[in-house]
Amino acid sequence: MPDVSGLRSLKGISERRAALLQKLGVESLTDLYFFYPRLYEDWSKISEPEELSDGEPGVFKATVARDATVNRYGRKSTIRAQLKAGSLTIRAVWFNQPWLSETLKAGTTFLFRGQIEKKGTQLQIMSPQFVKEGQDLPPLLPIYRMTAGLTQKIVRDAISQALNLGHLIPQEFLPKSLRLKHRMAERRFAFQSIHFPADKHALSLSLNRFKYEELFLAKLALSVMAKRRELDALAPTLKNTDEAREALAAWLSTLPYTLTSTQKRSLDEIVGGISKPTPMHRLLQGDVGSGKTVVAAGGILFAAKASGQSAFLAPTAVLARQHYETLQRLFDGTGLTLALLTGQMPAAKRRAVLEGLSDGSIDVAVGTHALLEPDVQFKNLAFAITDEQHRFGVLQRQRLLKEDEKRRPHLLVMSATPIPRTLALIVYGDLDVSVIEGVPPGRPEIKTYTARSADRQRVEGIIEKTAARGEQIYVVCPLIEQSAAIDLQAVTDVYMHLKTRFPNLEVGLLHGSLKAKEKDQVMERFISGKTAILVSTTVIEVGIDHPNATLMVIENAERFGLAQLHQLRGRVGRGHLPGLCILMSDTNVQASRKRLVTLCKNRDGFRLAEADLEQRGPGDFFGTRQHGLPEFRLVNLYEEKHLIDEVAEDVEAILAADPLLSGPEHRLLLPAIGERFGEQFMNLVL
Repeated sequence: MPDVSGLRSLKGISERRAALLQKLGVESLTDLYFFYPRLYEDWSKISEPEELSDGEPGVFKATVARDATVNRYGRKSTIRAQLKAGSLTIRAVWFNQPWLSETLKAGTTFLFRGQIEKKGTQLQIMSPQFVKEGQDLPPLLPIYRMTAGLTQKIVRDAISQALNLGHLIPQEFLPKSLRLKHRMAERRFAFQSIHFPADKHALSLSLNRFKYEELFLAKLALSVMAKRRELDALAPTLKNTDEAREALAAWLSTLPYTLTSTQKRSLDEIVGGISKPTPMHRLLQGDVGSGKTVVAAGGILFAAKASGQSAFLAPTAVLARQHYETLQRLFDGTGLTLALLTGQMPAAKRRAVLEGLSDGSIDVAVGTHALLEPDVQFKNLAFAITDEQHRFGVLQRQRLLKEDEKRRPHLLVMSATPIPRTLALIVYGDLDVSVIEGVPPGRPEIKTYTARSADRQRVEGIIEKTAARGEQIYVVCPLIEQSAAIDLQAVTDVYMHLKTRFPNLEVGLLHGSLKAKEKDQVMERFISGKTAILVSTTVIEVGIDHPNATLMVIENAERFGLAQLHQLRGRVGRGHLPGLCILMSDTNVQASRKRLVTLCKNRDGFRLAEADLEQRGPGDFFGTRQHGLPEFRLVNLYEEKHLIDEVAEDVEAILAADPLLSGPEHRLLLPAIGERFGEQFMNLVL
């Protein structure tokens, strides 16, 4: 259990309240400083009631005209009071707070804060906040995330006490030159002003300071990792790289297609990285269907011809087998030896693979997390490939790469989630980036349309015709079970409906609650062609490559982001047959319909990613926590793009001048990374 004794030292924080704060992620006094308000109530400007606009929030003074009344019905209640504000009479209503009637007595005057609305000839305000006139109130009242059992006052009091313990406030670590350059607030002032700002200017200064700090520490931590790797780590020894380049050129000439210019450029960057004495850490970014696998295969072939082994990590046994079969086809006639390693392999077969990896007779191992087991030892692991689609983050990548303390294999991370360059500086801050633009010529078109429930009969007719041609169908749903609270198509309901609707077709069911073995069995039946319709949650978003699947129907499409819809759509039209994607949605919310129409009109993943970020904000789009970074508390990665560029320049300049961060101005930077990221991340950095 985390030590909450520090919190218990505060007045009013009992053991129970300390445990409740712990539920909010506050486990120590230090955590209290970083528990930023989620918003601020502005009580600084008191308006005359006549000045308040209809539907706009404001603060005004009013007197309770007569005692508030309480109407009860079961456990619920409504409190009504008549307020006199100058010449105006305002009707105030609160719900399920019967105790308020003891306070709202005739003749008492309060400051009220809320939204006045005109109802015919009457003025009304619903659930306004109020404080007694003359009460000492900060101009901007901080409002924090809550959990049942705590109140805003309890949290404010605790933070106020912590701020008065000046010696415990986390110390300044940013170099003075940097603070002066950006006219940035000092840390102690920023902590005080983010919790209890004297005015809007003070709040703005503190927000700017902490936004910069969040980005700076994330970028610095990842850059230090990359710099330490450059200074300390050695890549595996490769031989005869000139001959390996010739073998690669010969192999490329045998392919039934020519690589696009950006595929060639990416492959050149990968081969160049593998040829260096320091370990490459590179992201290969490309849209769905852009041909990332053949580019990665080129790197594998080069490494093998230079006497190095490769490991290709996939998230599931089905995907591992798919990559294994793809690489076998690509390497036919090259003399490379491949092996598949998954968790469900028979013991004897697994032992044979382990022996082949340790004695070097196997050139390429394709597998699941089974490749990370301690007993998997390579003779000369030179090149490791992981798939960022399954959120293989910084910490997990490091686990794969720790063959020994000094020697690390080259790493390639493949991602089909397009991320704008500026944002990649933070999200993939420890990686160099290669980008494959567009898709190879000749790829079939994937048409995308929207449909409503009224069109379901027509959509089911398209499903029937698709199956009659011997092609297969995905039907994707957002939930596993129907919820009374959210009217969404549940995957189990859709599965049962389609089984009844198409009794002569095999319908499969795939969702995250199935065991790994069950998922593999379901996918095997679909890939073998036995299952005509696969009803699934978004688990099929990750890399499934089945050329015979040509139709995708996405239920409640408004529930998905653009980037995710694009990933899902990319599961069809992967062979020579064109694909069709139908977005089922009855929503009339304008922003949601705009998102769906944007997808119908656009196939460019980078453009869609930009639109998704613009419309929805980053949210968990990047899965920052799964990249080994903590969640950003204040920064919006899309809105702060200019700040990301500034931070990247500053970090680059600092590390160029002082790579070990040992100078007087920089000596507190590494401890600050530890404060922000914790021991686990510091172990990677140090």
